[in-house]
Formats: sequence, structure tokens, C-alpha cells
Amino acid sequence: MLLFCFGETAMEVDRLMTKRTKICNDRNDKTVRGRQKMDKDKLDLEKLLAEGKNVCVPPVGYSMYPVIVPDRDKVVIAPVKDTGMLKRGDVVLYRREGSILVLHRIWKVKKDGFYMVGDGQSEVEGPVSGEQVRGMVTVLIRKGREVPTEELRYRLATGLWLYCRPFRPVILRFVRKIKRCLKKIKSRIF
Repeated sequence: MLLFCFGETAMEVDRLMTKRTKICNDRNDKTVRGRQKMDKDKLDLEKLLAEGKNVCVPPVGYSMYPVIVPDRDKVVIAPVKDTGMLKRGDVVLYRREGSILVLHRIWKVKKDGFYMVGDGQSEVEGPVSGEQVRGMVTVLIRKGREVPTEELRYRLATGLWLYCRPFRPVILRFVRKIKRCLKKIKSRIF
């Protein structure tokens, strides 16, 4: 997410954002879901961030899997005032050139811009200019528990996952096989 950002190759968040976004002021509200018409709930994510508001949104798609999982996690996106403060490992919301909003992690920071990668991907995208960046994830909400992105455990885990970028497809395939085996064993036992 999300999220901008998430998706097998980065789902269209603009379309889904209007249906699934809530301002974080009331975290007890259920996230808006479904395909019904919800004109009163439509929010312009970029506008809210430009106004200096934090926004809480659920991720869409799996490009940020396994760190950010759809239908389980939410993220709080804060506006970015100075893109010069962004560093490797930060998750940012940016708009692709003439396209959709995407939420990915910074792989590298260079003079020509930011190079981005989703946690569920191994291909690096970039350069992304500072003008394209709209916000930055400051909190991951997992099963109701808030995890600040500056927390040491979060930084270590995501840093290790970022380092493993070339091996992610192999690792994720292996994990899927283990999950399938465990599921078969569980179904035989119960």
C-alpha cells in the first residue's frame, strides 16, 4: 500500500482510494469497502496530504507483501515537506509520470532521484523525482497494533528484506511451498 501502491505491479489506487480511504483521526471507524456509490466518503489523498493532514489507508494489491498485507494492515501516510530527508528504506507514496499513485520502498537515493522497489518485487523503478513524492509512511497498523516505521525492530527487519531484493522470488516461492505443506498437514490432522 497503498496504497498506492500496491498491486501485482501497482494497482490503480486512484480508483480504489475513493472507496477505501479514511482520515486517521478516527481509527475505530471501519474502512469503507465495497462497490456501492459513496460520494460523501470520497477523499482526494493528494489534496489531504498537501493540506498537511495524515491519512490512514488500507493497502491494495501485493507489491508490498510480505511487510504490508492487504485486508490485514493499514498505513498512516504523512506529508513530506523536505524530500532531502528521505533515506533508503523509507516507504513513500509517489505519483508515476502521468499515471497512478504508488507506495513503494526507497531502494537507493541518488542525485537524479529515488530508485523504488515494492517489498514483493525485485525490479527497481526509477529515478523518481522529489516532485513526484506525495507522502511517507510513518506508522504501520497491523491487527490494530501501531508499529512506527522508525522503530528499531521494524527498521532491522525491513532493512534485511531490502538487502535480500535479488533473492526475493526464490524466498517467496519457498515460503509459499511451506505454507501449502502446513495447510495440507493441518487439514489431515483436523
